[in-house]
Amino acid sequence: MLHEAVLPISFSTILSAVKPRDRSDQYVILAALHSLNAELLPATVKQISQVLRLHLGAKMPSNVSASLRKYSSYVEPVDPGPPMRWLLKPEGIGRLRSLSDLALPTVEPEAAFGTDIGIICALEQPELDAVREAFGGAKAWREIGDASFAHVYQETTLTTNSGKKLRVVATASTSMGLTAAAIATTQLILQFRPRLVVMIGIAAGTRSGN
Repeated sequence: MLHEAVLPISFSTILSAVKPRDRSDQYVILAALHSLNAELLPATVKQISQVLRLHLGAKMPSNVSASLRKYSSYVEPVDPGPPMRWLLKPEGIGRLRSLSDLALPTVEPEAAFGTDIGIICALEQPELDAVREAFGGAKAWREIGDASFAHVYQETTLTTNSGKKLRVVATASTSMGLTAAAIATTQLILQFRPRLVVMIGIAAGTRSGN
């Protein structure tokens, strides 16, 4: 687990740092980029929109893509895509600091990740049980994480064909649905900073095909 000091500040914290009347499109979009750690990992418009929609609902900016193109002093496209990815420039972080009056610490690339793979399962049974079995069985896993979080996290090590060892952390949502999955994913990211997050589930499928 990473030291708390390197974790990015959440979108809700940045949002609440200013009064509602001061939450311009520019402010919330830069805040979303920062919460996605986009100074290191450029984010897509879809990722930015998901953060905004989750927190702002119908009050989110109407055209995120057009707004990003207008903010060239603070963001820049680094991958023409598709999908195009946007990098939060140092000037963008500085702008966000000046508007929010928050320190907004940045993360050095080598300290950005604490885990290689984060796995989210819709249910503990059968999905998470199947994941544990595929990665060496129950004895290969151990419980980790902060007890103040609602979810139970387990960790194992995966050795690749080249001999590299990867740290894997997995958990299951407390219930089915997008909201539960989003909460579990957010808490996993905040605690363990995975390089890659995947969701594993039956996707409403059954053995019979119905």
